Amino acid sequence: MVIDPRATALAKRADLHLQPRPGTDCALILAMLNVIISEELYDREFVSKYTVGFDELSDHVSEFTTEHAQEITSVPSEKIREAARLFATSKSSCVVQGTNALDQVPSGFQNSRGIAVLQAITGNVDIPGGFIQTPRLRVNIVEVVEKAGEKPVGVDAYPIFYGIYGREFGEGQTLVMLDTLLTGQPYPISKMIISGTNPVITWPESAKVRRALKSLDFLVVIEQHMTETAQLAHLVLPAGTFLERTELCDYYSLWGIPHVMLRNKILEYGQCRSDLDIWLELAHRMGFVKEFPWQTADELVDHMLEPSGLSRKELLLSGGVTYGQQKYKNYEKQGFKTPSGKIEIYSSYLKDLSLPPLPTYFEPVESPAKTPELAEKYPFILTTGARQVQYIHSQLREIAFLKRQFPEPLAEINPVTAREYNLNDQDEVIIESPRGEIKIKIKITRDILPGVINIPHGWGRANVNLLTDSAPVDPVTGYPALKALLCRIKKSA
Repeated sequence: MVIDPRATALAKRADLHLQPRPGTDCALILAMLNVIISEELYDREFVSKYTVGFDELSDHVSEFTTEHAQEITSVPSEKIREAARLFATSKSSCVVQGTNALDQVPSGFQNSRGIAVLQAITGNVDIPGGFIQTPRLRVNIVEVVEKAGEKPVGVDAYPIFYGIYGREFGEGQTLVMLDTLLTGQPYPISKMIISGTNPVITWPESAKVRRALKSLDFLVVIEQHMTETAQLAHLVLPAGTFLERTELCDYYSLWGIPHVMLRNKILEYGQCRSDLDIWLELAHRMGFVKEFPWQTADELVDHMLEPSGLSRKELLLSGGVTYGQQKYKNYEKQGFKTPSGKIEIYSSYLKDLSLPPLPTYFEPVESPAKTPELAEKYPFILTTGARQVQYIHSQLREIAFLKRQFPEPLAEINPVTAREYNLNDQDEVIIESPRGEIKIKIKITRDILPGVINIPHGWGRANVNLLTDSAPVDPVTGYPALKALLCRIKKSA
């Protein structure tokens, strides 16, 4: 089963493909929950033993009939029922989210909660084929020590983004930082180091990002190429490539693979240095020798590996190690890491923060339903960020082999849209939002819904983030609306 507004290659192979209006996934999830509960397809035993809040959920989703969801999502009612029944009656079921595919809308956090609840009430938690917890490698975490009384920007507005249940993640909300740079509130930031990212192109509302970075007294960028962001820097430090650095690759478990490898430094070139070496030397020069006592990247990796029982030599000789053992139904002995020890379908923790305690649908900030007057002026739904296999965000476009495969960005439009505006394939058009406009060529395809325009991100030319908005729209995470905004189209003169 594939749920995607676009008919992707995978969707074309699916037994069931649902194409919701961008930004309405949560309404679809709530309708599926309605079907599963009303038709008593849920796992009664699991719900009774290991969840709290099922009765509240049942009342909450009762109004979200498949007919109501069809009005919101445009997905036919019978298809929603088919999807719900298939998910609930299969021996095992699992929802695999695309990276950020569901996060960048007002209901982003609610989408993830809804999916977790969908897994829970059908008993598809910690079983083969369901939601599982992959063993994580035990390592020493190296963190920057915060000054007493100071927290990263955005913590007050989005506390769950920073930590939950007393466990702190230590990260602020980056988009809030743009306003901090421009206003000096809650405290001024005059200097910044940027490493491994190109926000002028990849962050929403590029014009605002550029203004914010240009307001700095001193900007350092650690990069391998003179990106659009590096061109704004007062100082650019040449970063080493993957061949020029030692790196512990212990992040595969995030994708369900309990495997760890070591990337080994095999060469040095010119003045290029690995990010890790740069940060270590900077820490030492700033007087943080006690907090960062390691002299080399190898010493730091040794420290990180200590709790695992593995060594750099072992990882290098083996080419990587698969660790741990997948165990199922750990909750039967350990419960869940929540205040109740159970899966909290109804979250009192969220309620105490004045946030919805149950998965709740929010209409996109710009849409024909929410802003009809704006939709008259900008009648198309703009969705961005679909991945291209040749590139990663704004990277790799200087590689000739890849550029020959995908030489320029293309805006995908449906043939219905093309006929309405008398457009032909590869025509150059102007696409405009309330924030700006870009010129871009079009690709006419039935793979996109009528009334929707899909534009890839990461391109300096035809930069879609000149059209997007950096305003935080998800009340829990502060994420922006990149998947469902409004725009209009006209043929370029």
